[in-house]
This record gives sequence, structure tokens and C-alpha cells, in this order.
Amino acid sequence: MSEAMNTSSAYIHVFQKPLEYEGNTYNKVTMDFGKLTGKDYMAIDREIREIEGRVVSAAVFDTSFMMRLACRASSEKISFEAIQSAPLADFNRIRDKVRSFLLSTET
Repeated sequence: MSEAMNTSSAYIHVFQKPLEYEGNTYNKVTMDFGKLTGKDYMAIDREIREIEGRVVSAAVFDTSFMMRLACRASSEKISFEAIQSAPLADFNRIRDKVRSFLLSTET
């Protein structure tokens, strides 16, 4: 259950117990939010419109957007479907780190 914040734009989440999804096992997820670009943001927005059929009004309050962002920032290339299957405590910690990052980038 340990987690470490390396920098303001990087986060390592260690799952309370390994997350298993479709034959893949994730012990941790390493996210580097600093590598993301406006293209990533726009691609996530487009994914939500196409897949979920809705428009994101405020990414910082949209759980689907935040978790898709976490997946894009992940060096383990965890899928959105896999991260959705994480235990709620792990899911919430990851979501909260993404939210903190998004809030830190607003002026």
C-alpha cells in the first residue's frame, strides 16, 4: 500500500494487492503526467465523445477522463478497462492524484 510521489508530475501507485486483468498482473502503475501533451488531452476528450457519447464539461471532475489520463501517463500501458477493475481504494487514490495534477496545472 505504499505510494511515492517522485515529482509534482510523476506518481507511482503500488496496488494493495496485485491487480490482475485479462492475463496481465500489475503490481504498480507509474504515471508521468509531465510527458502528456495537448494532443493527449484532446484524444481523451474525443474518446469519451465517441465511446461514451457525451461531452466532458470539466475534466477535473470527470472520473472517466481522469482515469483515461492516468492510463495515458502510465509506463506500464495499463488499459482503461483494467484500471476500472482496480479495488475502489486503489482506484480512488489514482483518481485523486490525477485530479491534484490537473488542479496544479490550472492558473
